[in-house]
Amino acid sequence: MVNKQVARPLLFCLILLLMLLPVSQVNAVQIEIKKEASIRGDIVRLHDLAAISNPFSETELKKLESTIICAAPPPAETQIVHISDIASALYRAGIPLTDIEMSGARETLVKRDFELLAPEQFLEAFRAHVEHKTGWDRGSFSIQAPKNLSSLVVPVGVRELVVVTAPNESFSGSVSAEFDILINGELFRKVVHRFVVEQYVKALVTTAKLRRGEPAEQGNYKMSDIERSRLSGRPVTDIKQLEGKTALRAINPETPLCMEFFTEPPVFTRGETASLVWGGNGFNIVTKGRVLDAGRVNDIIRVRLPSKKVVRARVTDSGVLEVAY
Repeated sequence: MVNKQVARPLLFCLILLLMLLPVSQVNAVQIEIKKEASIRGDIVRLHDLAAISNPFSETELKKLESTIICAAPPPAETQIVHISDIASALYRAGIPLTDIEMSGARETLVKRDFELLAPEQFLEAFRAHVEHKTGWDRGSFSIQAPKNLSSLVVPVGVRELVVVTAPNESFSGSVSAEFDILINGELFRKVVHRFVVEQYVKALVTTAKLRRGEPAEQGNYKMSDIERSRLSGRPVTDIKQLEGKTALRAINPETPLCMEFFTEPPVFTRGETASLVWGGNGFNIVTKGRVLDAGRVNDIIRVRLPSKKVVRARVTDSGVLEVAY
């Protein structure tokens, strides 16, 4: 008695042999296999590989055409589909092989169609994402792409790039971005790239050196677009912001100006005589004293009284000193 596990493959091989015989069957469905085929999707079906004629019905034709033969190769790659692969797929689909006659090529070279996703497309998608998240104008920031940003092979179809960044991303300096590549609405692949983002701000820049202690009005300045990362504090955006101020430090040419580089001139300088006020419940005493420290509004400085006693006093915006208790 013949073992069933042996008999079934033998029967299949016999049917396949009959299908490949050159003798034409009168009522057989004709399947002419192509030498080459181009595939767009993820699945190879019979209609991709062969021309089908003489079907029993329209329903039978649709069933044959939609029969899945195998998975498609990755985009831009190829694979060989043999006639036996087609016969096996038809057998698995429950299609009687005795009703089919195959002709044409014995194998098909299947090519997967592809498109290239260029680096510029990643960059443009990320730029649009930054604009959307920050509200910045396109010309108000720059983006440096990573060196490994290169073209990516993707399947042919309706393509969409969805950019995802951290919820609390400040978009300053190094920024990591995930790109979800959708083809025909379905996720094809995720890739991650890191960009460097620099926002530009309008700020005054020195054109000549400004020495420490010099009045800010004596400096020479120009307005420039400056990368925010070059600023160490609040940018000076209008010359009026410097009125009445002096430089706290020496400022070299081509330095972007920050408000922290300047200070108000002292109300009192060391050695001058100033009015000193102190008071209590229902009385005020006004006297004169010699200032021992330079001081600006709200500074606490030392003052020597006519009695030689030294007290501490607060500088007020009215130009007098109040004894600090």
